[in-house]
Amino acid sequence: MSAEAMPLDVLEMRRQFGGDDELISEVMLVFLEDYPSRLNAIRTAIDAQDTDLVRRGAHALKGGASALSAPGVVTAACALEELSSSDDPAALAAGFDRLVAEVDRLAATLASLRSGPIA
Repeated sequence: MSAEAMPLDVLEMRRQFGGDDELISEVMLVFLEDYPSRLNAIRTAIDAQDTDLVRRGAHALKGGASALSAPGVVTAACALEELSSSDDPAALAAGFDRLVAEVDRLAATLASLRSGPIA
């Protein structure tokens, strides 16, 4: 996987965590364990038209992605946060789909990085 294709900035992530590979691995694991329930909660909130829960769920994912230096997820989560105040269900669904795609890319990369040395 080329550096351009990666959904996170490994160098920035290492800088943020002071190069502590053990801590980085733990943060990755927490994200990997946490994100499915967060996405499910957002999906449920969208279905229930609970825009406050959509906003809070997107905000929580944004925080985790920010810690991992994952700009694609951060951007998609920010967009969903903004869309949460919209009365356009189709836009909200599209924003959620974009977030899911970005999170899935990040999760695949994190799983791969956890199985080997963090570059």
